[in-house]
Amino acid sequence: MSTPGSERQWLLLAPWYRWRRQHVPGEQTARTTVPVFQKYDTSKFVTEFMKDPQHCLTFVEDDHVQYLENLPDLPPLPAPFESRKRRLSDKHLVTTQTRKIYLDTHKRFYLVVCELHCDAPGLPSADRGDVCQAGFVVRRRRALFGKAGERAAVKHLRGISAAVVNMSIVDDFTNKPLRFSRHDWPASETLLVTDALSAAAAQSRSQASKHLSSARERLQGWAVDFGARLLMEGWVPCEHEHVGAWQELDDASDVVTESTFPLYPLIPDPTAAHHAGKGKTIYFGLLPTGGADADQFGNARFDDQNLYEVHCFVRRHDSRCPRQAGKQDCHGPLTWSGATERYRIASHFDLKGTSNRPVTIQLPDIPTLQAQAATLTPGAGAPVKMVSPPGSSFQFEQGSGIPSGGNMNPGSETCSFSIPLVTIVATFVLNLFIPIVMLVFQLWFLLKLKFCFPPSAAVQAQVAAELAMLPPGVDLSVDVDVKASATVNTKLQTKLATDLNVQLGANAGDKLTGQYTNNVVLRLHRDLASAGAEPVSLTENLDYETEEDPALVVIR
Repeated sequence: MSTPGSERQWLLLAPWYRWRRQHVPGEQTARTTVPVFQKYDTSKFVTEFMKDPQHCLTFVEDDHVQYLENLPDLPPLPAPFESRKRRLSDKHLVTTQTRKIYLDTHKRFYLVVCELHCDAPGLPSADRGDVCQAGFVVRRRRALFGKAGERAAVKHLRGISAAVVNMSIVDDFTNKPLRFSRHDWPASETLLVTDALSAAAAQSRSQASKHLSSARERLQGWAVDFGARLLMEGWVPCEHEHVGAWQELDDASDVVTESTFPLYPLIPDPTAAHHAGKGKTIYFGLLPTGGADADQFGNARFDDQNLYEVHCFVRRHDSRCPRQAGKQDCHGPLTWSGATERYRIASHFDLKGTSNRPVTIQLPDIPTLQAQAATLTPGAGAPVKMVSPPGSSFQFEQGSGIPSGGNMNPGSETCSFSIPLVTIVATFVLNLFIPIVMLVFQLWFLLKLKFCFPPSAAVQAQVAAELAMLPPGVDLSVDVDVKASATVNTKLQTKLATDLNVQLGANAGDKLTGQYTNNVVLRLHRDLASAGAEPVSLTENLDYETEEDPALVVIR
């Protein structure tokens, strides 16, 4: 809120079309909403936003941070299978309510959007001409506590996460109107059932809310017991370019010492009669997920470990200062927004993120290369030059075995290579070392990250024949280890091992079936068999936000 004065004070809120999304019955009004993030799958997201501010992607479950948790132990199997693992991984991912922000390399882009109002009945839009400066800062949240309280903190945080998930499930059920497809029900009975379900949902929400409050109270008690403190830090640049540090901040003031990012006004198309920004004072900015900034020790400003939040601000023009072209900062009073939802930046190697931007590398056609090479003059097909300074190139005896020694060439050396040759050798080395890494470190899950070796049709038919011998009622995806007889499991193990030995080599099938039960290997076998059968669509699961009707948005 801006400093007191003769003019009406301002409120920097969520855009009007997100008020109902942030509204919690009985707890929040439009006046207490905060700026929002909007997600896009195109690098032209600014153009998309200017055209239709409401048109953006919906946040889904993949847009939440997950943490690893150990799975409970399973009861051991009878002999001779008691020593084998019954799961490919003993850990699973637990979804939290913390927002995950993907990188632009993941083909996901984000805007920070807010709207400026006068603090008056009806929340009239503020005059954009009175704004001297608009921007936002990214702040970091960090908790300080001793090592002794870490285990208890994890326990309390998991309790809060579970309670929040329960709340979201109940809210989703409560806020959706109930429709029945059975047309033979009388209207009075339908209303009776609807009322009963609504009452049950309200009761469930009340209980979930109590559980969440209790979990947060326990965390607050833990914070008092262990002297925990939640810091809010801002990035303060120093005199060197792209160098700064996270520093603890005092309360918001009219002096911004942090590094800021610009907010831009949304100027709607005057020919669009129903543009969501018409008559509104909406600002937007690009949410950063990386950059060149680092502290004096080389630690990046943004990483995938810490929690961040955005605070937007606008500066009211001081009427005593003359207007100036370019950057406007007359040191007038600031109006700060509330903090956005907290978020964590996705890892560069996030599987969900990297899957959004597929890459196709066309490998060389070796017979064609052979024919072309036969007609080229020496050096014509080798445009990549590698120049070694004196004493910097390796010399060793090139034979059929491993070199026993070598030395450095005292002179300089220039070698030319063709791009296809480099690609062929790199692909060979990659394919050579993938099975070695899996075998040496027992990283069998890596099999699911490479799809180019489907099992042969003949072996699949043999496996199907063995599966047909399983007792009736056995669920292959759940309890083949438990309900199938030892004889059937032994035969199935042999067939699976044979197939995987052929496909993976190095007796990998024997090692895999000796380490894991048939249930695990069977699922892996089936996944490999179906890999690549149907291409994965990049757009099939893209859902867009439902656009709000201004007539349905209530101002309170």
